[in-house]
Amino acid sequence: MVIIALFCMTIGNMEKITQYFIDYPTELNMLYIGIGILMLRLVWDVVHTAFLFRKKHTKNSGTESTSPVSVIICARNEAQNLANHLPTICEQNYPNYEVIVVNDSSIDNTDDVLTDLEKKYSNLTHTIIPKDPKFDHGKKLALTIGIKASKYEHLVHIDADCVPNSKEWLKGMSSSLENAPIVLGYGGYKTQKGILNKLIRFDTLQIAKSYISSANMGFPYMGVGRNLAYKKSMYEKANGFKNHYHIKSGDDDLLVNAVASKKNTTTNTTAACFTYSEPKQSFRLWYLQKLRHLTAGNYYRIKHKLYLGINWILVFLTAPMLVTINLVKVDFSLWIQIFTFTYLLVILLLWKLVMRKFREKGFLLLIPLYEVLFSFLTLSITVHNYTKRKRSKWRS
Repeated sequence: MVIIALFCMTIGNMEKITQYFIDYPTELNMLYIGIGILMLRLVWDVVHTAFLFRKKHTKNSGTESTSPVSVIICARNEAQNLANHLPTICEQNYPNYEVIVVNDSSIDNTDDVLTDLEKKYSNLTHTIIPKDPKFDHGKKLALTIGIKASKYEHLVHIDADCVPNSKEWLKGMSSSLENAPIVLGYGGYKTQKGILNKLIRFDTLQIAKSYISSANMGFPYMGVGRNLAYKKSMYEKANGFKNHYHIKSGDDDLLVNAVASKKNTTTNTTAACFTYSEPKQSFRLWYLQKLRHLTAGNYYRIKHKLYLGINWILVFLTAPMLVTINLVKVDFSLWIQIFTFTYLLVILLLWKLVMRKFREKGFLLLIPLYEVLFSFLTLSITVHNYTKRKRSKWRS
């Protein structure tokens, strides 16, 4: 309302502003360009935040699924995480499901842990990919083996270091599969002390805000393997991972990007259906993970790259535009300062809604700083990936 009031006051002072255009054309051009970009960012955020809370109503909405489900987990040297998290996955409040764990060339005691757990849980089975120094492979091979071993049409994916937020997780994801053959869930990270943990959780939050709201708009472009479900027929329609098997990352988002559409994709943002992963404990490991994830984005469809590019530009320009409009010397500079304060307050209020939606807390006031940091981080990784590809082409 304050922003609207400022706009109305601006209209009421058009004569004075017109005179400034005559006396100081460059300054006022900068001012209005800056405000225009900021308002575009605000509208973009309002729309995306609103769509986070939009529920798709289908003929099967509210129907609890009893269809049999295959839960697929790939694990490499995850013995401790499997011991901690598999019981929750195997004890879901669901009548008919199997849990398939693919032990992907582990050199720890993963196989011993799985063998012991199989004695306790009849719905748990596992298979092994032996370690072979002559054969390098990524997660997509393990997923392919897990899917081929599955008995059921409904496939639900979760990582070995993930734990469902409740015993209703599988019921919720499977019920969503009755509405659409692809279901995008929220996979967060556990809250721990330290600035790195806040950075990881904010990054996860901004990614989830983007892919879930866009899917609710009818424009799905990715999902995360920490909490993802699809029907086996969709996997087969995409020819599995064949089209991007050579890329080590992208087992989740590139598959979704290839086949997801407005008609075949839905989301599940019920808190009981969240999953939580173990966060990285060093900046280096987190950066390498971020590097892999952004590399997959190079293979998105053009329209999705354009969408993500617009989002990045609007966020990237926010801080420079706020600084620019406050450096312009005009008689109504006090109103510019009020606008700046109000603008930041509205942006934070929108983020507060997003954080509440995904049960995140602890870094709200740091978000303006994090947005600047991640804008430059994304830019640097994009440039790094581009120069790396150019160098590879030159060498070949």
